[in-house]
Amino acid sequence: MSDPHQDPAEDAPRAGESAGLPVVDNPTMPCRNLRNNGMYLHTGGGGNPVSEPDESSSTVYWCTKTMTGFGPDDDMVGWLDCRDSSRSCYKPMY
Repeated sequence: MSDPHQDPAEDAPRAGESAGLPVVDNPTMPCRNLRNNGMYLHTGGGGNPVSEPDESSSTVYWCTKTMTGFGPDDDMVGWLDCRDSSRSCYKPMY
């Protein structure tokens, strides 16, 4: 029998976990070659280029090395994908 005081969210899989994808708990800085369409929009001031994008946005990502949605290592390009310092093409932003 389950504990009625336990939070049901504690047992729920984290995003990506149920699909067998790696889960990044403490992501590093994004790769310096990562670009997205939001970087080229003027929003009225002082936006942080490394801040997390809006979840509801239709952000498109690409790599400046390949100019596609895949990096030089043939893996997908994305907000979390390009924070993986174990990728052979990863170059920290700072």
